Amino acid sequence: MEDHEMVSLATLGRGAAIERFDDEFSKILQNILDPNTPPTAERSITLRVRLKPTENRDFCAVAIECSSKVAGAKPVLTQIFVGWDGRIFMATERNPNQMLLGIPEKEEKSDRSIFP
Repeated sequence: MEDHEMVSLATLGRGAAIERFDDEFSKILQNILDPNTPPTAERSITLRVRLKPTENRDFCAVAIECSSKVAGAKPVLTQIFVGWDGRIFMATERNPNQMLLGIPEKEEKSDRSIFP
């Protein structure tokens, strides 16, 4: 084995282990900078190298796996007002008892008389 390059993390799979790590690291950085995720949530990368030797121990099949765990999106919070009109149950995010100020709204069509 004098004239062959020795295997290391840098050379394993002709650099595939480091390339896979870099890909997952990039995903984590993107997730950290995403304003829709919790800023302080922990993220992680797992690099797994599995070796399966032959019976006479002179050869190994190698599997390189890399995965990351990123933060999920922050929940979108809202509230709903619920009611019953005698026929069906209904819900709206706008308080049906709130007076309207007469300010023109965007072209949003909604039935303001959802509740009696």
